[in-house]
Amino acid sequence: MKTIFNRTFVYITIFISACIVLACSNDRQQSSQRYKARIVVTTNIMADVVRNIVKDSMEVTSIMGPGVDPHLYKATQKDFTLFKEADIIFYNGLHLEGKLSEALNKLSQQKPCYALGDALPKEQLIQVGSSTYDPHIWFDPLLMKIIVAEVASKLSVHYPTMAAYFKQNAASYKEAIDSVHAMIKEKFKEVPTERKILVTAHDAFEYYGRRYEIQVKGLQGISTISEAGLYDVAALVSFIIGNDVKAIFAETTVSPKALQSVVESCQNKGHKVKLVPGLYSDSLGDASSPASTYLKMLVFNTTLIVDNIK
Repeated sequence: MKTIFNRTFVYITIFISACIVLACSNDRQQSSQRYKARIVVTTNIMADVVRNIVKDSMEVTSIMGPGVDPHLYKATQKDFTLFKEADIIFYNGLHLEGKLSEALNKLSQQKPCYALGDALPKEQLIQVGSSTYDPHIWFDPLLMKIIVAEVASKLSVHYPTMAAYFKQNAASYKEAIDSVHAMIKEKFKEVPTERKILVTAHDAFEYYGRRYEIQVKGLQGISTISEAGLYDVAALVSFIIGNDVKAIFAETTVSPKALQSVVESCQNKGHKVKLVPGLYSDSLGDASSPASTYLKMLVFNTTLIVDNIK
């Protein structure tokens, strides 16, 4: 009887131990499936770049949604909660995020928080002040290849076991960027040199202009915080008429009212110019738009520009 009891006790003990091991294994599996590193990015343009490197291995959240102007953006309490819960933060830098830059600088003392623009050599940036630079770096695809490498490098420091994965994805994405860059160069061959003039609401396209040899004019400065005055409007009207510009472009993140006044002023002086809406500058479009990703935005913008100025 004692032997039977001992055997039964042994079987029960083995059964319970097996259940505990299985339960722990399931818990670990569910926990690994449930938890992904949280990456928070300020702009949706840079968020798209990060997603192309981490794919679905990590959770990427953009603070600024489609159509949001980063120059004017004011952070909410929800944003600061996201920053607090983030494992890593990436932002454009070069003062693109305006007042939010101060908070991001403080966050960098508490957790990994990287200004991607800082990865670019100063000599490749467009200087706009004694110590300030144009932050619209994404309009030069070749500069963005440096940003891609920087994101992969920073992620590899914090997640070394995934370094090869990040490197592979970054390499593939840089190849895609090269393809779009080649397409843009080819597309602008359709435009006579004298017509390679891009007039927009604010001066966001200088990197684009430098890379593809286009003269760029913005009614406002590099930030939409500054409003255009009467002198700015008059100067732009004079430029448009003097260079026989046939089309100017309204941006999706900037009110077109100021440019409408430019069109009217040109018409009053006998020069007809078309105001073309829908140019993407500081933000991607939503998922249903033709500019839902960084590369799609470049392709869409280029097609829109060339088709209206050639």
